[in-house]
Amino acid sequence: MSESDVHLTGNTIISNTTGSMFGYGGGVCVESSVPVTLSNNLIIQNHASSQGGGVSVIRSGSPGSRALLVNNTIADNGVTGVVAPQNATVTLQNNIIAGHGSGLSQGNSIDVVITADTNLFWNISEPIVGINAILLEPRLWSNYRLRDGSPALDQGLNISWLTTDIEGRARPWNEYDLGAYEGVWWGVFLPLIRR
Repeated sequence: MSESDVHLTGNTIISNTTGSMFGYGGGVCVESSVPVTLSNNLIIQNHASSQGGGVSVIRSGSPGSRALLVNNTIADNGVTGVVAPQNATVTLQNNIIAGHGSGLSQGNSIDVVITADTNLFWNISEPIVGINAILLEPRLWSNYRLRDGSPALDQGLNISWLTTDIEGRARPWNEYDLGAYEGVWWGVFLPLIRR
């Protein structure tokens, strides 16, 4: 996304790969000085040849790129979930970032500002977690919905403008949950009976 005032919401972004020329943001690459908001997205199983298999927020010049990530599930995107390598201001709230080598990272540049509040991280390395971080296994089903007993249940900040989840269900159900899905998903599995 380049120079767009956009709100990307309610999407499943899966199995994308960047080419070797740019290499950032396999799922989503934000390169916009106008704020970009990502909410209620399932960003999974993407890969980048450089960094930010899930999300990259980057800009080559000033003013920097700006992004707000709220209630996304960013999982299993290779080496890094979210990266801000240079010229970026990133705010994260109520996200689940899991299954990466590194969950949230920034480059060596001094022109990167990351603010993270009330996110769940479960990765090999956690260089940045911000405040009120939950560092526990998220207990997700294979479809990335919350299981019973997930530490993401009822732990989110109140985001008054976010009133539904990725499937359009009311949010909050009890208290705000972390990630793209609100509430526990129950599966019923019936046995196969042959005559």
